[in-house]
Amino acid sequence: MQNSLKIKNWVLNWDNFRKVYLFLCLVYFMPSSFDIEKYPLWICFFWGISIIAIDFFTRREMFKSKYWYILILMSLVYLLSIAVNYKFQLVRGIYNFVYLVTTFFIIYPINTKQSTEEVKKNMTQFNNVLIYTVFIAGLISVLMFIFNISYFVPISAANARQGFVASRLFGVYTSPNIGAIFGFLSIVLSILNNLIKRGTWYKFTKFYLANIVVQSLYFILASSRGTELTIMVFSLLSLLFIVVPYFIQTYKKKSEIIFRTLLVFLLFFGISLGFTGVLKEGLSYVPGLVQQSLTKIGINEPTADENASDKENVDKITIQHSPEDAELSSGRFTIWKAAVNVIKQFPILGTTDSYFYRNDIEYNAQIDESKLSELDINELKRAHGNMHNVYIQTLVMSGILGFATIAIFIVLHLKDNLIFLLKQRKITIDYQIIAMMFFLILALLVEDLVESHIIFNIKDVVSIVFWYYLSLLNYFRTEKKIVDGVIEK
Repeated sequence: MQNSLKIKNWVLNWDNFRKVYLFLCLVYFMPSSFDIEKYPLWICFFWGISIIAIDFFTRREMFKSKYWYILILMSLVYLLSIAVNYKFQLVRGIYNFVYLVTTFFIIYPINTKQSTEEVKKNMTQFNNVLIYTVFIAGLISVLMFIFNISYFVPISAANARQGFVASRLFGVYTSPNIGAIFGFLSIVLSILNNLIKRGTWYKFTKFYLANIVVQSLYFILASSRGTELTIMVFSLLSLLFIVVPYFIQTYKKKSEIIFRTLLVFLLFFGISLGFTGVLKEGLSYVPGLVQQSLTKIGINEPTADENASDKENVDKITIQHSPEDAELSSGRFTIWKAAVNVIKQFPILGTTDSYFYRNDIEYNAQIDESKLSELDINELKRAHGNMHNVYIQTLVMSGILGFATIAIFIVLHLKDNLIFLLKQRKITIDYQIIAMMFFLILALLVEDLVESHIIFNIKDVVSIVFWYYLSLLNYFRTEKKIVDGVIEK
């Protein structure tokens, strides 16, 4: 009886669901796993429904989270969208709806009855699930680059590229952009875990340092512009609202404050613009050097060209996002234009799902193609439902009503956190933890100008982190103590 009660409590625990679901979603973005997560994710699908249903009819903890009523309204708006588009998107709409409410009422809420220590413990464990998984995936990916390993994995009707392909490192991920943003998340979460555990910047766990090195290498080799934008926003906000105020608080002389501030900014831009380029240039010779060394010791078979002459020059590979004359948005502008033309046809409640050409013929009757150009139609087919902009994606799938509802929810959170941080008088460790969590949220909102993660993208790791951290911010703002420093009220 006691064991069955423990199992029941474990199964109905939001934190346990988050950690299991996060891990499975991470594996979901790794084609080399050969879909081992497929059936466990289906279990999570029904597990989430069960948790929501039981909580609704018992404790109703989901209705104690910040601004929960706006999320209820958003859920109702999306149900209306499903009802309006039922002839074309009923199945996909229900599928999307389950993932939407799972995000709203399991990923987002935190049990307010938990102590601060319990919340911190669950947070650091959640972070470690991502950090350890991404570290292993990142390390394997970097080794694939070093040893020049690449191959294709069949997925559905296409082939997923793995390894270093088309001048970018895919590694074991579905795309370089995914691997890079996961790496960025793991670095930020490593820093937060270390601060919570040690309460200082001077002692850093060796594993977390190793993870930062691996993810930095992956980022350089992936050449992800979206992640680069995310890093820039997060770093600049941290410099302006943590580093500079800390200098002002610590040093009395204005000249010393100005000198240190300028030095930090010069270092930041120097690393961003100069050092990264130098490192990328050096890395471009690594696979050639390794292959040459393996050939010399007899592990690799020499190529015909190497047999013909003693080849001393090391082959250099190209590491770049796209050719220099390529379009700046990597084809996103035309997708956005096509999406806007669809929004004009469904302005109020959207289309429920953004994949109109599944199997090329199944859903195209939903939209009036006579109001679209041939380019629009081709771009919608190419996008496979991913508009590469969460704001456009939200308008497409839930219309102006859905967009306005979720925008109000996000703006209220931003307002609460900004006011809270501006009121703080001391740059304590507590302040730094909350500030970095907030800056992570802001950086992801900016990143989603060129990607679509935080809503209406099922099984999305970035979305899980985003919504969980929104709730963590709500919780920590009400606490007087996180590590060992008191947050000024």
